[in-house]
Amino acid sequence: MREIPDYFWEWTEIDFKTGKRLVKSNVPHDVLQKLIEDEKKEFELTARRCIINVNINETAE
Repeated sequence: MREIPDYFWEWTEIDFKTGKRLVKSNVPHDVLQKLIEDEKKEFELTARRCIINVNINETAE
């Protein structure tokens, strides 16, 4: 089982209306980059998305 970094829990939240995990709107740029990279790696391994409001085909600018 993989270890989930603390920044994941700190900077994402669940939308309880939809049950989807979202990145918070005030996330720092460097943390957003880490979340995107983590999401890309996880998608390559499992073909499943966890965070739905990030574009894994682009990097954060």
